[in-house]
Amino acid sequence: MAATLLSVAGCAPGPGGGPHTAMRDSAGVIIVTSDLVHVIARDPPVCSLSTEPTVTIGAATGAPEYQFYRVFGAITLSDGTIVVLNQGSSQLRFFDGKGRFRHQTGSHGDGPGEFRNAFGLWVLPGDTIWAGDYGAWRFQVFDRTGGWVRTVRPATPYPASPDITVVLRSGLFVLGDFKSRWQSRPGYHPAQIDLLLHAKNGALIDTLMTLGYGVWGMATPAFAFHRLFESFAMAAGSGDQLVVGQGGSPEVSVFRVTGESVRLDRIIRFTISDRTVTAQDIAAERRRVIGTYFELEARRAEIPTAAEVPAFEGLRMGRDGRIWIKEYARDRSRRQYTWLSFGPDGAFECRLELPPFRQIFEIGADYILVLNVDDLGVERVQRYELVVH
Repeated sequence: MAATLLSVAGCAPGPGGGPHTAMRDSAGVIIVTSDLVHVIARDPPVCSLSTEPTVTIGAATGAPEYQFYRVFGAITLSDGTIVVLNQGSSQLRFFDGKGRFRHQTGSHGDGPGEFRNAFGLWVLPGDTIWAGDYGAWRFQVFDRTGGWVRTVRPATPYPASPDITVVLRSGLFVLGDFKSRWQSRPGYHPAQIDLLLHAKNGALIDTLMTLGYGVWGMATPAFAFHRLFESFAMAAGSGDQLVVGQGGSPEVSVFRVTGESVRLDRIIRFTISDRTVTAQDIAAERRRVIGTYFELEARRAEIPTAAEVPAFEGLRMGRDGRIWIKEYARDRSRRQYTWLSFGPDGAFECRLELPPFRQIFEIGADYILVLNVDDLGVERVQRYELVVH
């Protein structure tokens, strides 16, 4: 990827007056760099989200089809239908564009259209629905009405659930096989993740790449944990594009998948502010981690710390080809998180401040589909209007 730069494909003022440059290397790969430090220091362009959701699905009481438990996916079909994957009942539930229940399909089990551990939804051309079943490392494929079509199993057996899963428009899919999660030797050691490309029938095509996946160790005899402020590899996809990044570096790589060919198309780089970890950062993070993982209470002094905070901690690809990167939040008590939008050409567009949604399921050109959980634990799938300036 790191070839000698030969020519400038473009150099223009970016949003807010900050420059972004597009250069082409000797292999024809476009490298787009955005100076976010300059942009954000001035008057950064801001994307906006509607104050209230335009659609809300979910309730604490009433009809059971509106009561959710462990929602692990939601997608929008071409006619506006919203499909929700409710792991608690192992069902796909179909709602119209206004959030009114239509029908449901699926159940718990090992048979056709059944789930052992339903997790994740993807929509392909023709509104074909892929639903992950990670307890068995397989996909259940349905048509737009919820009719079962087939089961897709990866040909290669995997010992654990995937840490990364991407399903592309063609039905090819990428799985992340995390290595060395449980260390048998003392101390903390680097782990890796293999990104494996599979055909739509589950056959293994190739190992695309091996990436660093943090430094791990046994914090207690029975509990593995990573360093504080650890950075991890991430991947997302939409259409025929796969975007891959490593949270420790402020850049992502965009690959185009044609047939079984994977070609690096562009690299998106961005400048960010100082990432040095301070003593105050460490103290706050230790308190947060110990409060979250009670197993670490007696071992708090033994968890090592990375030298820098991650460059980013989230990566999504919108259905319109935009790339969304979540800034790392040093202050975990904040009630807002910042996402950066990059256009299909790789140029920075704007910043989006989001509430702490439990999960972001889908980002479209003008909407975002999320999971919200209230103080009573009631789960609601909500759609908000999104404006990208």
